[in-house]
Amino acid sequence: GLDWTFVVLESDTPNAFSAPGGYVFITTGLIGQVENEAQLAGILAHEIAHITERHAMKAYTSAKASSCEGALIAKEGLSELKTAVAPGLMRDVEALLSVGRIDLNKASAEFIVEVSDKAADAIVNTALGPQFEFKADAIAYELMVFAGYDGNEYVKLLSRLPDAGFFGHHPSNKDRVAKLEPLKKEYA
Repeated sequence: GLDWTFVVLESDTPNAFSAPGGYVFITTGLIGQVENEAQLAGILAHEIAHITERHAMKAYTSAKASSCEGALIAKEGLSELKTAVAPGLMRDVEALLSVGRIDLNKASAEFIVEVSDKAADAIVNTALGPQFEFKADAIAYELMVFAGYDGNEYVKLLSRLPDAGFFGHHPSNKDRVAKLEPLKKEYA
């Protein structure tokens, strides 16, 4: 039930990425690397898979939980934390930690924004992680096959592209291609 939005970004860097809510971005640099419609379909299917599988939201939830765990660990070193955190946020941290756990329902909006911003930064700096990339590749391959495209065209494109794109934490394309081997055999 999403309203999908596909955006072409003017950039020489070959990349594609997505955002929750049905936003798919592809650079002109990547479009220039595509040899045929099937390869483009594979790229778009990969990004669609990230959205439908809620990968960004899962990564955000994990990063947010890590931020909260970090705040709990900080309970031991509140004096050091006081120098690193704004005074208003420090009051929140002390109050929230006084019960031995973090109750975000009692946190100020400023604290929630800080935790959310740090979680978002973690996602941008670490991308989604290999497990999400491998899953999106598998779904893309299957979507291509079911739509009548040759899934091997996606594998061919992955084999030719440089690793990483904007994010340096993707698995190597060689590893991604290797993970697709069972699907290639299944749909041969």
